[in-house]
Amino acid sequence: MNDGLQQLKVRVGRQPFDNRLDFDGQGFCACPFHNGDGQKSMHLKKMDDGAWIATCFSACNQKKWDAIAFVEQYDSVSTAEAIRSLGGDTPRERNPAAEPPQEKEKTPKQRMTDEQWRAWGREITADDVARFAMSRKDKTAGVEAFRKLGCRVQGDFIGFPNRYTTQSGEVKYDLVRLRHMDRKEIRIEYNASMQGIFNRDTVSGFEDVFVVEGEPDVAVMEEAGYRAVSVIGGSQTKVERRALRRLMKADRIFLVGDMPSHDDEADEDPGQNCIDNLERLLRAEGAANIYRITFDDAHDVSELARLKGPSFSKTIADLRTEALTPWVIKNIPTVSQLDKTPPKWVVERLFPYGCLSLLCGKQGAQKSLIGLLAAKAITGAACKGYSATFDGMGNRLTDSKGKFLGREILHEVPVLYVDAENPQSEVSNRIQKIGILGRRNFHYWGEWEHADKAVPSIVDDPRLISFADAGGFIIFDSLQDWYGDALEIDNTAMAKLMNKFKHLARRGAGVLLLHHASKYGESGYRGATSIVAIPDMAILVKKNDDEVLEIREERFRMCGGWEIDAKITFGAEYYSLETLRDESLSAVTRREGIEKRDKADRVEADTERVVVEIRTDPERTPSTLGQALKPMMNAKRVEKLAATRGYTWDAQSEEWNHNPAKQATILPIRTSLEGDASGSY
Repeated sequence: MNDGLQQLKVRVGRQPFDNRLDFDGQGFCACPFHNGDGQKSMHLKKMDDGAWIATCFSACNQKKWDAIAFVEQYDSVSTAEAIRSLGGDTPRERNPAAEPPQEKEKTPKQRMTDEQWRAWGREITADDVARFAMSRKDKTAGVEAFRKLGCRVQGDFIGFPNRYTTQSGEVKYDLVRLRHMDRKEIRIEYNASMQGIFNRDTVSGFEDVFVVEGEPDVAVMEEAGYRAVSVIGGSQTKVERRALRRLMKADRIFLVGDMPSHDDEADEDPGQNCIDNLERLLRAEGAANIYRITFDDAHDVSELARLKGPSFSKTIADLRTEALTPWVIKNIPTVSQLDKTPPKWVVERLFPYGCLSLLCGKQGAQKSLIGLLAAKAITGAACKGYSATFDGMGNRLTDSKGKFLGREILHEVPVLYVDAENPQSEVSNRIQKIGILGRRNFHYWGEWEHADKAVPSIVDDPRLISFADAGGFIIFDSLQDWYGDALEIDNTAMAKLMNKFKHLARRGAGVLLLHHASKYGESGYRGATSIVAIPDMAILVKKNDDEVLEIREERFRMCGGWEIDAKITFGAEYYSLETLRDESLSAVTRREGIEKRDKADRVEADTERVVVEIRTDPERTPSTLGQALKPMMNAKRVEKLAATRGYTWDAQSEEWNHNPAKQATILPIRTSLEGDASGSY
């Protein structure tokens, strides 16, 4: 640490803190840099090196301030200005005196009176304002605006009185803020409170008030015909309740503040943070008539006034009108403005463009192969120099272009397959046998990569986002590798994760997630309900005993339901995918209805044959009838069909009994015969 600055901190002792805050006998007070705590959130202590340090143990998270840092933040000044206000001079401080003077006794705060202010310095003149304007690059108001604010001049400084009038008519002063007329130097005198609002007496219940940052901005606004107040400084975090309530008397409150800096090298501008905090405090008090004004072409209202010239007042009026329009109305399109183009698909009625798709299946349901075959079809002929794909023997696969599972490929896009499960040897074997070698727009990111090329651990990895932004389609194999520390059954955690996948899908051509189904039971997926609730298309694949892949709807949002049956043939040199059936659910329903009606007709016909035989020869047993009516009948079936017409077989008397009242309808016939062992009708 610079010895001169250390000697300065020792020399000024605790006076910079005591001049601004009220500490109790144990050195505690309320931290001035945040709201909401008691009176002991900050503590002042003398350190072993002789300097005093203030520490906040609450919202500031044990942040510490020495005298220079404290004045810098509290007074909203630069480090150099803070050093000068403490009586320091950087060159001189590098060569300090051998012995610092004794620490001064604590002096109580002095609140300026109205009489003292009238005797302070002299009246401000036009020459003073002109001199002040020379030190500023932006608009400076005229002398009348400064006089209206009660400004006076002492030496090289313009004094801005932070004062207000009580309901009884008494004028009180929180502090006097001094601005040097030739350079950016700020001092504070008679500091009784740094938690007020400058020019609060301007607030009227019949007019709008504009909250800006800094007294010169207030002067510019007042000169333009607007009522304006300002915070004490950009780092102000606490505001007295009486000041907030005075603001709330205005018809409407427009928060302006300093706009963010466009300088990439600049530190974060505290202006908007200060205004954000003020808005929170006002709303906590119940204020509802608060509006924000922002603009891009200037840093503050003084710069805006310089840029706009005579049209500045109209610009403020226009900004006010714009601020009164709700953000939603300004930024969110109406229904008539929405894109009227129909939904886009990467694979028609299978993988929607820019959407999240989920493919679930149990172990062995060939999810990874389906994903690879989908990638093969989606990359299609977009590969430069290739108009078709070929198997491992060099044979052209004529059915590989333009379709997947019988569905048209509507957008041939780059594909990234992110695989955190399969070894490289198995992947190489698969891609060779499905005929996808040579694709320049198909990228495979496997778990065998290491160092900076290792498979990402988070969904919002910038490398994944950049691929999506380039219009790519991403396949993740599989979902369980992206849980991190979250539990699969935690619905909140899974919703958060699935939404990340959905946001990634929205940025590009889409995302396909491969996921495991439950090992036990009939559930089509494993884990929390949000896993299938959030995707745009949740698809289930099962492999039946005939090795047929039954691809079904788990939850569709983008199209009506359908059923696909397909089969992968594993040849010695290549794998092929064949679509066996592709029907919409409505077509399935119609077909099943026809099949049920046909089945009912067959049952009815068989029943009639049985009844005719019984009536022709009542002594024939069910077994004899079954033999005669083979191959469609057996004894058990004969008895069931006969019973629907009221005929029952008495095994003891070996005769048929007939009771017409016990005849059944055809529906119970169909139901009762569902489990017939013969399986035929």
